[in-house]
Amino acid sequence: GGEPTTVGLEKLKQLGITTILSVDGLEPDRETAGKLGMKYVHIPMGYDGIEPSQLQDFATLMANYQGKLFVHCHHGKH
Repeated sequence: GGEPTTVGLEKLKQLGITTILSVDGLEPDRETAGKLGMKYVHIPMGYDGIEPSQLQDFATLMANYQGKLFVHCHHGKH
């Protein structure tokens, strides 16, 4: 999806999301997510490709994660 607003974060919490993965270049709103009991993981990726370290971070998260995860970029289109 796209970057969630405060209202969006509240809705994600209602859906049972426990972790949000941002691949957007902008720093996510960790403070609001934290107040709602959710964790933010930030792996910023550009349109020019994915670095090996970013791919490893993503693969590690996916291999070890249990629960409901929401992934977003800036606009939710890429």
